[in-house]
Amino acid sequence: MNSKTKSVSPQRRVLNALQVGGRLSAAELSRITGTSDPRSHIRDLRGKGVDIRDEWRPNVGRGRHKVYYIPTEAEAEKGGAE
Repeated sequence: MNSKTKSVSPQRRVLNALQVGGRLSAAELSRITGTSDPRSHIRDLRGKGVDIRDEWRPNVGRGRHKVYYIPTEAEAEKGGAE
């Protein structure tokens, strides 16, 4: 994280990453944005009306994890996973 990103709020960094990053896990968002818990920022952004969706993905071994994304116009029109 550089000095420019430090002046941007953690919530804004999460939003920016989702706007350009496709589908990202909480771990990826944490690494990209430098926030310790991006899920709380996602919750707050959703509360402000931002359409952030999620879907479960299988892990390589076993288990699964969630990825978060802002839908494209086509995805928004047809619904999609939440």
